Amino acid sequence: MSYALTGGGIPPSWAVAGQPLAAPGGERIGSLCLLDTRPRTLSADERTLLQEMAGWVERELALQSELDRAAQVQQVLMPRTAPRVDGYEPAGRCVSTQAISGDFFAWHLLDDEQLQLHVADVMGKGIPAALIAASVRAMLVGASQFNDQHKAFARVAVASQELLAETGAFVTAFSARLDPATGRVQYVDAGHGLAFVFSADGYRRLARSGPPLGVFPDDVWDLHSTVLEPGETLVVVSDGFLDFLPSLEETLDRAVGAEIHGLPVAELVDRAVAFARVQGRPDDVTVVALRRAAPDAVRAWAGAPGQSHLGSRTWAVVPERPRRTSPRDLTAGPHRGTSRKRNLVRTMAHSSPRTTT
Repeated sequence: MSYALTGGGIPPSWAVAGQPLAAPGGERIGSLCLLDTRPRTLSADERTLLQEMAGWVERELALQSELDRAAQVQQVLMPRTAPRVDGYEPAGRCVSTQAISGDFFAWHLLDDEQLQLHVADVMGKGIPAALIAASVRAMLVGASQFNDQHKAFARVAVASQELLAETGAFVTAFSARLDPATGRVQYVDAGHGLAFVFSADGYRRLARSGPPLGVFPDDVWDLHSTVLEPGETLVVVSDGFLDFLPSLEETLDRAVGAEIHGLPVAELVDRAVAFARVQGRPDDVTVVALRRAAPDAVRAWAGAPGQSHLGSRTWAVVPERPRRTSPRDLTAGPHRGTSRKRNLVRTMAHSSPRTTT
């Protein structure tokens, strides 16, 4: 590099000096330049400052590259297609405010053909929340493969206790298991409280089982069950949707007014995400919907004899590409969603050592 500032820069009467910049892989990508209105020679202190500033820029570029890679990995972890379940129509999406998200959802078929579903929201956002989310997701998916719904969640609570205690985090979670033959849904709601069943007659809110994971050590979560009747739709969202309207009741009234029970679930999810995009997203947003088809719909979709009505259909659930985020954004203070979660914990802590519904 040359530290001498010479004439003929941009604009023509100015002078320029530059420090080369390298990408994380070592390839040259440009220079960090200083401009001056007259030619001169940089002092030793100015040279050192220019080098230090160039080093800072290279570190920021490296961190951004890692964030982009982390976002790609997280998208791989999110479901891209829904399991095929005869007589049911699923869809879901998770949209992050930053490069990576503290929300997640997962679903998969078990050996007995039951459908397992998880939706969770880690306090906070950015890299710390995403790392915890990845760990809890792995625990939930793994435990549900070999245990019934109640025991699986209990084992996840024990396994995640040390991680959540050491990081000072907590996780709201809704974990459910569907028996497609009967429509029965067994579930545990750990402080999530945002699972609803919509029908032509309105909606019902599913009960909570206890506080979020990480709030009270050695807590116990009750197992609940409900039946998803033909034509009904299970909708689970994260608390990012609570930031858009003054109250949960108003949010639900708007959903009922939009007659979401009559929309195809893929369109329902698309509309919810579009609404969040228009309103702005101070928090991560997740929405998952599962509808049990009405008998006439099953007959209409059945197609050729012996073919499942979902046999030739795959429901795409590709996560939206997050906006590009500066690494400095990840150090921002609490946002509305985080504050809401902390207020929830304070309420539980002052009310009783254990909250169940």
